[in-house]
Amino acid sequence: MRSRVLILTAAAMSASPALAGGFHYVPSAESSAPWRWAQSLNASQVGVELGRVSGVRKGDRAVVECVVGPDLRPTGCSVIAQNRPGSGVGDASLSIVRRYKAQSRDAAGVSTVGRRFLFGLQSGGAAKL
Repeated sequence: MRSRVLILTAAAMSASPALAGGFHYVPSAESSAPWRWAQSLNASQVGVELGRVSGVRKGDRAVVECVVGPDLRPTGCSVIAQNRPGSGVGDASLSIVRRYKAQSRDAAGVSTVGRRFLFGLQSGGAAKL
């Protein structure tokens, strides 16, 4: 079965970080500028990942908090919110975000290493959070 995935915008994330989606860049002392991802997954690839988890259903969502590591990959990630604990959406979100890789510098030219961010994901359906 094909799964429809919705990754929400960062604007929605900042309005309600515990129950929204997309990326939210947590400002640091060095910079509050966002960065781009050198490697990421598209919605279709995210859908494939979610489709591998039998307990995930339409509307399930999770928020993961991570830090950009020295290799520019998310590290120290943990699920900080999910609407149905035990459904697998939290673990799936962890698996998905670990496949991303940040660019080495943000929009202001500051290193992204050590920067915290939130990644939110919602499976299918409308984005009413």
